Amino acid sequence: MFKVLAVLLNAALNKPFFMLSSAVIAAEFFAANDSSHLQSLH
Repeated sequence: MFKVLAVLLNAALNKPFFMLSSAVIAAEFFAANDSSHLQSLH
């Protein structure tokens, strides 16, 4: 029973960090995309 609670608590604590890291990765991807488009225009 405690193992299940520990796993659920661990998942609840890790989810915000996972969402934050995925958002950062997405932002970096879009930033790299925009910069490559700007370079191709110049």
